[in-house]
Amino acid sequence: MSAATGTLLATDIVGSRRLLAHNPHAFEAAHAQHDALLRAAVEIQGGRVCAHLGDGVLADFRHPVEAVAAAVDGQRALAAADWGTLPGLAVRMAVYTGEIVSLVDRGRDPLARQCMRLLAIGHGGQILLSATTAEVVRTQRPDGASVQALGWHRLRDFQPREQVFQVLHPALPADFRPLNSGWPDRWRRYAGTYLTRGARVGGTET
Repeated sequence: MSAATGTLLATDIVGSRRLLAHNPHAFEAAHAQHDALLRAAVEIQGGRVCAHLGDGVLADFRHPVEAVAAAVDGQRALAAADWGTLPGLAVRMAVYTGEIVSLVDRGRDPLARQCMRLLAIGHGGQILLSATTAEVVRTQRPDGASVQALGWHRLRDFQPREQVFQVLHPALPADFRPLNSGWPDRWRRYAGTYLTRGARVGGTET
């Protein structure tokens, strides 16, 4: 089957096992609310939830900007939600653009594996992007969003290292611990914010 370019959004609830063990009934209700909020964010941007992986979702989009907009909308909806007796849900997200091989089972597509590996190095509340996604979003960004480079990182089971980015938005947290890749590039200190007008590297806009 010939490959086609597509964009996937993957999500994951950080600390879900602890929440489930502490209050299973409250977590089940929160999980259902989480699914509904993310599905709405995905569908409003023209995407489709194609799989549920663990306690997160996998959605596909025709364009990277739609996927990033859905991720931002999803994080904002999660932050504003009432979670009852739970302190809240910390959800990490990743958006990956590349070749989709399987048009039937997105969850088993190699692109989905890459997206999930990118997701695994992030933190709750964070939205990570692949380099291809970031390059598109840098020039066609959703309202209020910008993109920050986080250096080169090795994703589990994939070689070589990949450049990783995160989404910045005024309504979302921006400061996170170093990524969980364990393989930060020594040039990471030169990472900067990518704006619509150009890339800012080392404090200088290009």
